[in-house]
Amino acid sequence: MMFPDSKLSIPLNHMEGYHELSAKTQTYFSTAAAMWDANFYIQVDDDIHVNLGIISSLLSRHLFKPRVYIGCMKSGPVIAHKGVKYHEPGYWKFVEAGNKYFRHATGQIYAITKDLATYISVYRHALHRYANEDIYLGSWFIGLDVEHIEDRSL
Repeated sequence: MMFPDSKLSIPLNHMEGYHELSAKTQTYFSTAAAMWDANFYIQVDDDIHVNLGIISSLLSRHLFKPRVYIGCMKSGPVIAHKGVKYHEPGYWKFVEAGNKYFRHATGQIYAITKDLATYISVYRHALHRYANEDIYLGSWFIGLDVEHIEDRSL
């Protein structure tokens, strides 16, 4: 992983692969929170063009809030059928087939505050991982006092 401001390449100790994205995300936030004292940590897919001016402006509006989760929020259906992309092995936890997941940011780009990254780092071994990385990150914040901020400019 390359961090442009520090010119450091930091290898993450994780398995690569689609079904390992939850572990990779946990490792990323844990590593970033341990290495850098930042107000926000941002996850960006490698095929996304980032406008740093927009990101900076957006994040500056939320600097003094302790637990903020910013992104393009959605709530899609829970996929119960095996063999289908995004199949959720834990679908039965959502009570009825066809139910929707809770609100969560889509995975192309989202930001979380230092408090939330630290929470992930401290409790990473106890946090449940759903089939889809977007879902599990959103699930980790249910029950916490987190402000979900819908921002389509991302």
